[in-house]
Amino acid sequence: MAEEKPTDEDYGYNLFPQRDRRNPKKESIMSKLCLLKYTCKNRLKAAMQQNPQVKMLLDAMKQAGCTAYVDRHFACEDCDKNVAGGFDSATSEVVLCQNTINSQSHMNNVVTHELIHAFDHCRAHVDFLSNIQHLACSE
Repeated sequence: MAEEKPTDEDYGYNLFPQRDRRNPKKESIMSKLCLLKYTCKNRLKAAMQQNPQVKMLLDAMKQAGCTAYVDRHFACEDCDKNVAGGFDSATSEVVLCQNTINSQSHMNNVVTHELIHAFDHCRAHVDFLSNIQHLACSE
């Protein structure tokens, strides 16, 4: 059976298999049995507590009325090997790719990058899905 090619309406969900509504994939056995999720959550916690850029962005979001809660607004998931994270504007969640983020510094960079999208989504009500200028500005 030929692999289905992504369409314009996919919005990149094909890179995050657990979020692809057309063909949802569950976490891999490796992910469940190994320490991937545990390591991801610990690195996220460290980034939120110790990284100055992450702390600044979280504080800015709080001041803008968009407090980010770790259990509600962050998800560690298996992703396509070509991505490390993403911001899902439909759920207001930062997705962290537990199978591709391989160090604390990488986690810090990904969380910082995705929190910029979250902040733009909160503060400016950016329309990532249908306004290319909004997306370009946030990137």
